[in-house]
Amino acid sequence: MRSAGFLTFGSASSGFILNNYATADALAVVARVGIFSSVTFSYPLLFFGLRDGVIGLLRLDGAKEGVHRVATVALLALVNSLACVMKDLGLVTALGGAILGSTIVYTLPALMALATSAKNKADGKAPLLGPLETAFNYALVPLGGALAVIGAAMTLKAA
Repeated sequence: MRSAGFLTFGSASSGFILNNYATADALAVVARVGIFSSVTFSYPLLFFGLRDGVIGLLRLDGAKEGVHRVATVALLALVNSLACVMKDLGLVTALGGAILGSTIVYTLPALMALATSAKNKADGKAPLLGPLETAFNYALVPLGGALAVIGAAMTLKAA
């Protein structure tokens, strides 16, 4: 959809490509309804994952039920406030791609390999990685972080 929209409107296209189409365009209306439905029905699923992840990260998952309510209200306020302020979906997508792309490609695999190797060593098994591979994986972690920061800075600079 985005590619077809960009090919239609070129560099004059907005971050949300459907904004370039007329409000009376029947196919654009169908696409808008589809996006509305997708966001409406996927938001609760994604939000509960976010809330449970934050609670787990803060190690509050064994706490009272009130923690879930407070976390729900606080995260809803934060997410919806950001949604009200952020108008350029292209910037959000580019920023997410810059940060998450580097993290998924460089940082997370290196951390998983190092953790698995350490667990194997602790269990008395042969380590997964040799010394040179371990050094390279330790180097990949800050490299991924640096590339994420550079990508985010370049994205914000271009905005």
